[in-house]
Parts: sequence; structure tokens; C-alpha cells
Amino acid sequence: MDATKQIESLWARVEELAPRTSKYRLVLGECFYRLRSLYSGHQADVRRTFGRGVFEAEIVKRGFRPRTVRGWIEDYEADLDGGPSSTY
Repeated sequence: MDATKQIESLWARVEELAPRTSKYRLVLGECFYRLRSLYSGHQADVRRTFGRGVFEAEIVKRGFRPRTVRGWIEDYEADLDGGPSSTY
């Protein structure tokens, strides 16, 4: 699956789970973690297609607060590492 289709799929999942945020905090964190990775400048095809700063702009455009999304990503990363979550 190319990066554009992965991004569309992840956004669809985020929009489906967002209304039940507290229950799906780690799943949302994983989705945003993967989206951030896909939007990052490390992949040449993504950099040409989306440019720099698009991830945060997409977060805002879709009605999420960047600070909240960063918290979800941090919780997901903490869960991966077995560390404490920022919510507990």
C-alpha cells in the first residue's frame, strides 16, 4: 500500500475512534504515531507529495488539538516501552 492510501486509511480509523477517545486512547496514539511517521520528511515520495508541516496542519484541519495528539502519541510510545503514561 502506498503512503497516500495508508494515510487515508489511518485518518478514517482516527475519525471512527475519536468520539470514544478515553476508551481508545492508545489506538488513537498508534494511528497518530503512524501518521506522523508517514508525513515525516524521511520518505522522499511523501516529502514531494505533502511537504513540511502538513501533519500538524492536518491535525488542526480535522478538528484535533496538536497538544492532545502529542499526548496520545506519547502515551502510545510509553506503552511500547513499558513506561508510564502521561494520563496516569
